[in-house]
Amino acid sequence: MYHRTGLYPNTLPFTPGLEAAGAITALGPEVAGFKVGDRVAYTDPARAYAEMAVVKADRLVPVPKGLSARDAAAAMLQGMTAHYLSHTTYPLEAGDTCLVHAAAGGVGLLLVQMAKRRGARVLPPSPPRRRPPWPGRPGPTR
Repeated sequence: MYHRTGLYPNTLPFTPGLEAAGAITALGPEVAGFKVGDRVAYTDPARAYAEMAVVKADRLVPVPKGLSARDAAAAMLQGMTAHYLSHTTYPLEAGDTCLVHAAAGGVGLLLVQMAKRRGARVLPPSPPRRRPPWPGRPGPTR
């Protein structure tokens, strides 16, 4: 969105998009750990709105069976944000308490799950007024 609105200026020609998922159609001679046909997702480099892309192997993430390419691509930046908040900015540990604003949003849902997996107690800023949009997913501790 920032590219399309001009907030992040671009030199033309420019193909937008930062997150994508698909299947590998060819590999470079030095690539290990992937094979043609593997389903993968990536973020950054730009140009994700293209039909085909050349992406360095160290940028690829395997897409688990049962997860759609659409969901895999959509989760890349949100997942990285939730991961660095729970693992780097403040490495959560068992017994920590974590306040998650917008716990029902994209980053929030992932952050809640990562924090709970690390053993943290997760609290929303106030009791939810409505049920989360995805029943059955792990929610805040309170």
